[in-house]
Amino acid sequence: MKYTISFISFAIILMFSACATYKKQTTKKPLSIETTNQKAVDYSFYLIGDAGKNLANKNNPVSMALKTELDKDQNSSVLFLGDNIYPKGMPKKKSKNRSNAEKALDAQLAVVKDFKGKVIFIPGNHDWYNGLSGLKREANYIEKALNNKKVFFPSKGCPIDDIKINDHISMIAIDSQWFLEDWNKQPTINDNCSIKTREDFFLELESLLKKNEGKTTLIAIHHPNV
Repeated sequence: MKYTISFISFAIILMFSACATYKKQTTKKPLSIETTNQKAVDYSFYLIGDAGKNLANKNNPVSMALKTELDKDQNSSVLFLGDNIYPKGMPKKKSKNRSNAEKALDAQLAVVKDFKGKVIFIPGNHDWYNGLSGLKREANYIEKALNNKKVFFPSKGCPIDDIKINDHISMIAIDSQWFLEDWNKQPTINDNCSIKTREDFFLELESLLKKNEGKTTLIAIHHPNV
C-alpha cells in the first residue's frame, strides 16, 4: 500500500538543525505556506523547531499561519522539535524567570489548543537546562494545559518512546540530551526508566524499528550544537 505523507516545516530552523543560528532572520515578503496537493496526501506532519525562542509571541506570523493551516487540516500531527523554552527550560514556580518560560509555552499551546489531530512535544538541550526536575515541570505544564497525558515524549525524562500515529504510521521519539547528559550530575535520571544504559538505548531502538517493520516509521530527535 502506498501511503503519502506531507511534511510542512513552519520553523525558521528546520528539523535536525535546531540550533544553527542566533542571527535574526527577516523578510519583507509576506509569509506564505507552500503545501503539496492535498488530494494526493494521506497524512501531514507540521514540524516546528526552536519554538521557545522564535514563537514566544502569540501574534508571531508563523504561529498565526500554522494555526490557520491546522484549522483546515485535522488529519495531521504537529511536532514541536525541542528547545520549547529558552534559554534555560522550566524554572520553579517562584523563580523570576518562570513567567517568561510560561509565556513561551503559552504561545505554542495557543496554536494547538483546539487542534483535533495529534500534538507531540519532544525535548531539546535547552529544555534540560533546569535539570531533570525542570524537564518534568515542563512536561506537566504542557500536559495540564492540553488536558492530555500523551503529548510530551519521551515521558519521565527517559530516552525513547514509540508513538502510534495511526495504523500505517509510527514515530520513535528520542531525547538526544538524555544521551549527552553528564549522568553524574543527574543521579536520578534513570530511576523511572526501564532503560538504564546507553547500550540498552540502542538495543531498544533496534527493537522498535523491527516492531514497526512494514509501517512508515519516523524518528523525531532534537540535534543540539555540542
